[in-house]
Amino acid sequence: MEVAADQEKLELSNVEIMQE
Repeated sequence: MEVAADQEKLELSNVEIMQE
């Protein structure tokens, strides 16, 4: 399933947003 991959991408995106 690609859902897990999408969730990982979302978490990575959230980390980048928090670092700003």
